[in-house]
Parts: sequence; structure tokens; C-alpha cells
Amino acid sequence: MPKVAIAMAVFDDARYLALALDALCAQTFRDFHLTVHDDGSTDGSAALAESYAGRLPIAVVRGEHRGRHHAKQASWAAAAPSPYLMVLDSDVAPPPDAIGRMVERLDADPAVAAVSARTIAHRGRPLGPSQGFLERFFFEVNGGAAEEGRWIAGNCTMLRRSALAGLEVRADLGEDNDLSEKLRGRWRLLAPPDLVADHYGVPTTLGGVLRRFDREGVRVRSLVRAYPGARQLGNVARLVPLPLCAVALAGALLRQGWLVAACGAALAAYLGAFLAASRKVGAPLGERLAGAALFAFGNLGFGVGYCREALRGRTGLMREPARRF
Repeated sequence: MPKVAIAMAVFDDARYLALALDALCAQTFRDFHLTVHDDGSTDGSAALAESYAGRLPIAVVRGEHRGRHHAKQASWAAAAPSPYLMVLDSDVAPPPDAIGRMVERLDADPAVAAVSARTIAHRGRPLGPSQGFLERFFFEVNGGAAEEGRWIAGNCTMLRRSALAGLEVRADLGEDNDLSEKLRGRWRLLAPPDLVADHYGVPTTLGGVLRRFDREGVRVRSLVRAYPGARQLGNVARLVPLPLCAVALAGALLRQGWLVAACGAALAAYLGAFLAASRKVGAPLGERLAGAALFAFGNLGFGVGYCREALRGRTGLMREPARRF
């Protein structure tokens, strides 16, 4: 039995999958087995994964297309019953020492339930530098230079199987969010600041950014509904751009220039507050400004998703199946 079971769900991700699999081939720690669940891909993802059989200890499970959450849960269920379960997205490439370092931290401290890599958008992608800045800001808020944080990174994390025993993970909240809430009271969650993985599958268009933030808004509202204590000031602040832009639009339609100017000044102050809050994230000024602008723009989508989920009320709960370990 391998010490680490790696679970990966794939759907039409052949453009990034080879990068993730090549990164696993380069790992210095070799006592692992990879299970890939293909969610009915139409781009040859399953065949690409199968082509690595001579280079990786890998099993590829082909299934019908049922959606991301079903595929992720299916990959977890099919993975080997090893002491440690690593969940890795098919668009993330961890550094060569990642698995070894994660295993070392779990071996060294039985109070640690999860060790996450800090996944940062690849700089070579369109909008990559500004999205990477936002991801670094998230990890700064989550723990900064300290290893221990509030949340796990669900796209590249290693979990202690014994910590998962009996847990039911809700997909409607986001598996990583729900796991973090369930584990944090009894276990340590680590995200070493120097353990950084490349995230290739970030949106490359402004429309894609809006959709990504919209999904975050839905998950955050679902999380707060289930765990009222999870409400954070930072997520409340993310709702600000939507009403400001709505009022500015109304002012423009009513030809009330003062209202448009007031909203513009408030939005400028919002951007300034974000720049001040993110000053610990090392980046050139131009990158910080682009990140702040993308943050404000993306939060229009966040606000829409958050409000849409809030209007659904309790009827919106559990639209996706839970996963029991």
C-alpha cells in the first residue's frame, strides 16, 4: 500500500493536464499512487492520462459527465486507502519536493490534519500576474508568513485519512471550505509560505474572472449560512463594488453627476483601502494596481453570486451530494 494516494478529477483539461502529470513525474518522493477520474471528457484527457502509465503509478477511471463535484468525490472514493490523501487539481503543478515536504510535516506532527501548497496563478497566463497577486493576498490574510492558517487550499493539499474518518463534506459549500470548518477546531491546518505550486487554469478573460468570482460569492454565502461564525469582514467588504456601481449607473441614467462622482470617489477609496491592506504582498506597483482593479471588477461577480444565493434561502442548500468518509 503506498503511503500517499493522490486523487485527481479531470474534465476537458488536456491543455493543462500534462503539466500536472509532468510535475508528479518529477517528484522526489515516490511512494504514491495516482487515481484520475475522468468526468466524460471530450478532448482526450483520459487517453492523455493513460499514456503516463509507464511513468507514473496511475489508474484512470472513465465515467459519464456528471459535474465537477461528482467527479471530485468519485476520485476521492476510488483512491487507494493510504494513510495520506492528496487532492490535486488537474491544472496545478506542484514543485518537485512538494509531496515529500507534505509527508514530512504530517509525519512530524500528529496534530496536523492538512498541509496545503500555496497555489499561485502562473505568470505566463493572460491576467496571470494580477490574479497571482490576489492569490498571494488570500494566503497573506489566511496566515501570512506563518505556516498555520484558517483555510486549506483544496486544489493542492494533503490530508490525514484518520482526521477525515466519519466526516461528511458538503459540496455546496466547496469541499475545501467545509473541510476547513470541520477540521479547524481539533486539528492544525498548514500552508508553508515557501511551498508554492503553479496554477495554470486561471481565467484569461474578464468574463472568466467575473464567473470565477460569481462562484466564490455563491460558495461564501452558502458557507456563512451553514457556519455563521465563518463570516469575515473581508468577505463583507467584497460586496461593496456592486451597490456602488449600481448607484453610479442610476445616477448616470438620471443625469445626476454628483451621484456618479460620489460613487467614483467611494470606489477610489475602496481601491486605496485594498492597496493598503495588501501592502505586505511583495509586487511591483503596476502589478498591485492591476490586482486592485481586478479585485474591484471581479467583486461585481462576487456580489451577484452572493446575493443570488442569499435570495435562494434554505431551498438552495445541498444542491450537490455530500461525501462521507
